[in-house]
Amino acid sequence: MQLFQTLVPSLLLASAVLALGSCTECPLGLTLAVTGTIRLGKPLQPIAVPGGVRTVTPIIGGTLTGVINATIEGGVAYPQVVGNGTVSVPQIILYGTTADNSSFLIQEAGVGGVAHQNTRIILEVGGKETPRMDEFIIATVMPSKDRKTVAIEGYIVP
Repeated sequence: MQLFQTLVPSLLLASAVLALGSCTECPLGLTLAVTGTIRLGKPLQPIAVPGGVRTVTPIIGGTLTGVINATIEGGVAYPQVVGNGTVSVPQIILYGTTADNSSFLIQEAGVGGVAHQNTRIILEVGGKETPRMDEFIIATVMPSKDRKTVAIEGYIVP
């Protein structure tokens, strides 16, 4: 179990979609749409599920800047980690308020391994950002060394 307590934070944070990093001329016609920082709370004890464990880490705040400017008020990351230590189903939920005081909810889910995961961000938002709900967004997620924050970059797929 100690292995999972050590491994789980890094698996949670390894929710990278593409190894793009910031780009001014993004490949495949992608457009860098949003950047942000997510602050993480203390991970809870893993939950045994068939084939592995489900990990749960509270999201305690953060910010988003770009096509949506917002304050992250909370959320949770809860990927399923299979017995061999790979993440098979990364899942994250974030919520908060935008700069114009509208509520938003972000759901991120996908598939992949520890080093590379493909995820999609689904955005639900009110106010002037409502048209953003129709966009197809993928993201890179980059953990800090201390595992207390995560930098994110979201890309709109044409």
